[in-house]
Amino acid sequence: MNNLVFSGKIIADARVVKSEKGNFISFTLYETGKGKDAPKVDVTQNFKGDTPSIVEHLKKFATVIITGTPYAKLGKDRDGHPIPILAAFADRIDIVAFAVEKLDKEE
Repeated sequence: MNNLVFSGKIIADARVVKSEKGNFISFTLYETGKGKDAPKVDVTQNFKGDTPSIVEHLKKFATVIITGTPYAKLGKDRDGHPIPILAAFADRIDIVAFAVEKLDKEE
């Protein structure tokens, strides 16, 4: 199988999905450095046992590099028309920069 490397920022906090089919982490990555038409990549990574501790760091705007197997799936645009979506099964997730949390201003 082919592996590709994707790098970019997470556009929403990662979520954990536990189902009969298995447990996985899911998030969407906006590839940086590709210009205004940069692709989004829907990323999933399976896990067994307890939720991996990395999930708490996969927050909106965190910068990550993932290595994984790409695939395409069918989604829908705003009008409900079918569109292709780039996706990847992640074998490895590396956090390059953590998301910066807002600090409350002291009065």
